[in-house]
Amino acid sequence: MVIRSFDVQRNNTKGNDTRLFMSEIYQNWISEDGKEVILGKKYTRSPFHFYWIYNSEMDVKFHNYKASGYYEMHDVFDVSGNYFYPTIRVTPILKRNGWMNKLLNLNVSVVDVIGSYYPILSLRLW
Repeated sequence: MVIRSFDVQRNNTKGNDTRLFMSEIYQNWISEDGKEVILGKKYTRSPFHFYWIYNSEMDVKFHNYKASGYYEMHDVFDVSGNYFYPTIRVTPILKRNGWMNKLLNLNVSVVDVIGSYYPILSLRLW
């Protein structure tokens, strides 16, 4: 299964046409046995700024939650807070094993859902 994440921006400047920008920033690939591989674009961040380098190539990334005594930086690649587009396609194996669209409404990571709530689901990469 693949979860693709996009950065979508809109610029409405007075007197000009609306400009839209969309770029795929990372992909979470989850295998049949629940292992996750993240492909993502480069980014830079500190406690005071964050931005994606949109013209970079995607390469392998890792979950990156950081905390110190002063700052907490959230995991950039955590999909639990993402908006999921309501139109989905699932493989026949997922349908056979009881896929339910209400899985998308859970406020936890996809790997936790698969491992804890529905251990019988068999995922395959599309």
